Amino acid sequence: MLVYHRRFDDRRDLYRPSIRGFLEYGEQRAMTAEEYVAAQTRRAELTYAWVDWLAEHRIDAIVEPTVPISKSMQWATSFGINVLLNLVAFTVIYRFVPQPKVHWRDAMRGALVAAVLWETGRQLLAVFLIHRGYPSAYGIIGSFLAIMLWAYYAMLVVFFGAEYTRVVGDQRRDAVTKPA
Repeated sequence: MLVYHRRFDDRRDLYRPSIRGFLEYGEQRAMTAEEYVAAQTRRAELTYAWVDWLAEHRIDAIVEPTVPISKSMQWATSFGINVLLNLVAFTVIYRFVPQPKVHWRDAMRGALVAAVLWETGRQLLAVFLIHRGYPSAYGIIGSFLAIMLWAYYAMLVVFFGAEYTRVVGDQRRDAVTKPA
C-alpha cells in the first residue's frame, strides 16, 4: 500500500487529511520482520496469560449462560450482533472513503441496507453450502464457484449500499436547497 502511495507522492495534497496522516504514520512506523515476530510473540504471551488468569478465577463460569437458549434465539442474536457490527463497519466506510463529504445519517442509512443484505446473503450462502453440499458434489470447482459467488454478491452489496447512500444524500440536499 505504501509503495502505491509513494508512486503518487506528488498528489499527496489531494488526499483527505485523515488518510494523509495515516499514510505518513505508516511510513514512519514500518516494521522489520524481527519486530513483527517479536510483537506477535508478545501478543501470544499476553493472550495466554489472560486465558490462564480467567481460568484461575473461574470467569468462564460467570460468562456461560445458566438459562438454556433455544437455537432460534441463538441464531437471531447472532444475526443481530453481526448486522450491528457490519453496520458500524459499513458506516465508517461510507462516511470516510468517498472524496465528497458524506453526513453520518446518510452513511448510516446506506450502511443499514448493506449490513442487512450482507448478513442475509452470508446466512443464505452458509445454508446453501452446508445443507446442500454443493461444494462436495463438485469438489474443488464447487468451492471455487462458491467463493466467486460470494465475492460477486459482496461487491454488489457494497456498491448498492454506496449508491443508496449517495441517493439519500442527494435527496436530503435537494430538500434543503429547494425553496418552499
